[in-house]
Amino acid sequence: MLPLVIAHRGASAAFPEHTRAALRHAIAVGADGLECDVQLTRDREVVLWHDATLERTSDGRGALADRPLRLAVELKHPSPFGRELEEKVLRELVAAGWGPGPVTWGR
Repeated sequence: MLPLVIAHRGASAAFPEHTRAALRHAIAVGADGLECDVQLTRDREVVLWHDATLERTSDGRGALADRPLRLAVELKHPSPFGRELEEKVLRELVAAGWGPGPVTWGR
């Protein structure tokens, strides 16, 4: 049995992490599963975001939990990607059919 390939944050080497583009690309290139990190914003919105702080993936500083969703989306993923990004909160992904599914091992 071959090992499973689980895409952490999607295909984050090709696309900004935790974006729909990164998740779709991971599936397209054969990932067996996706692993996503969730955080809460100050206004209690669930977002796909790896770190509890803003520094690594944005121009912001401090805790993500101290910022409202509106500001978090504005800050997310500046350079090196340098392109417009479509960001969705978890409930929008679920509504689009990208909802959490059962955790399974194997095929």
